[in-house]
Amino acid sequence: MTEVQVQSARYSEGTIPGFASLPLPGKLMVPLTNGLVSMEPGEVRQGVVRRGEALSGSDLASGFTPVSPATGLIVGVREIELTTGKRAPAAEITVATDQPDVTPEEPLPFDGKLSDVLERLGSSGVWADRNTTPDLIAQLQAALKRPIETVICNLLEADGAPLNAALVRGGAAQVVAGTLALAKALAARAQFVVDAEEYDSVAAAIRQAKATYARMIELPNDYPQADPTILIYMLSGRRLRPGRLPVEQGVLMVDGAAALAVGQAIVESKAMLEVPLAVRERGCGRVHLISAAVGTSIRHVLESLEIPTKDIVVRAGAVLRELSVGLDAVVAGGEMRFDVGPITVAPNPDPCIRCGWCVAACPTRIHPAGLLEAAQQRDEDLAETYGIHGCIECGICSYVCPSRLPLLGAIRGLSRKMKTSM
Repeated sequence: MTEVQVQSARYSEGTIPGFASLPLPGKLMVPLTNGLVSMEPGEVRQGVVRRGEALSGSDLASGFTPVSPATGLIVGVREIELTTGKRAPAAEITVATDQPDVTPEEPLPFDGKLSDVLERLGSSGVWADRNTTPDLIAQLQAALKRPIETVICNLLEADGAPLNAALVRGGAAQVVAGTLALAKALAARAQFVVDAEEYDSVAAAIRQAKATYARMIELPNDYPQADPTILIYMLSGRRLRPGRLPVEQGVLMVDGAAALAVGQAIVESKAMLEVPLAVRERGCGRVHLISAAVGTSIRHVLESLEIPTKDIVVRAGAVLRELSVGLDAVVAGGEMRFDVGPITVAPNPDPCIRCGWCVAACPTRIHPAGLLEAAQQRDEDLAETYGIHGCIECGICSYVCPSRLPLLGAIRGLSRKMKTSM
């Protein structure tokens, strides 16, 4: 049984219900995009900025206006790494020693239309782009042009770290409110996918909201069941190509953190100033559930939790996906689960013994060993034959391989090469 440590005794309560907030670092690097678009540094304000104030005078090309999580001084724009591995420009803010209290504002009127949802989320700095919530703003923008049948709030755990469970325990009402607001704006039904332990909390919040168009679906937390491609197929039988937006199949998908941010922005007019995090220390059975200001570095998170930062590797998202990020990567709307452990030497692989374990274990039934061969031969036609476009990069094939072959790394590299050559 994993031991969960919530550092509420050491830190004060923040804007995430039930999560203790880490102290502010001396410097914040607030992302200005989600890593998919670029912007000009001249679009960013200069000088003193207060907590909750916009960092730009207008919506940026990314579809949102970033807001400052703290009072401080904007000193420039630099490129940073997000927790998805992407690069993005960020406003560098020197945080003031004294953080004045901010008077809560009255919730703004909201008419419930999709255009109003986009405007409210944009002005609140709300964005999400991670495996369990593919580009939220892009999903909503696409929904302006095509009908959406279902809004799915995916509350399954991506890798066993109980982040969604903690969000539901502390803020089930906000999570449900955010999902229902999206469903109303899209004239769609709402589905909440939960495991048995969190079923009652979510069901009670739905009853309180009197949402007759909402449905509960109970599923076990079986990895990689939380992946959008797998989950949409399980729920509807529709095939979503990995890496594509769920709206292509008439579905808008959010996870617990995204739903909560939407609920706080729409219902309470709160900006996304902090994000919830789950940090797992590999080998000692501890998972820290905390919140941190948008723009906080992984290094500051680990130092605040007294986790050594020397000779370690940090993996973002589900650990089997092997997405390593640097200590200077910043938290925002990207991945929020982190696995921290010592650096290990990759084992020398043995020759493939044609056992077929990778094929049998693959949730999308492609041929990982064949794709490794295609990568070694740089044969894109062979890669398509073995199903490269069906790979969700879950990493199960590498995990089960008795020869310790670098299957995921080879597939990921070949997939990126094929995308850039298109």
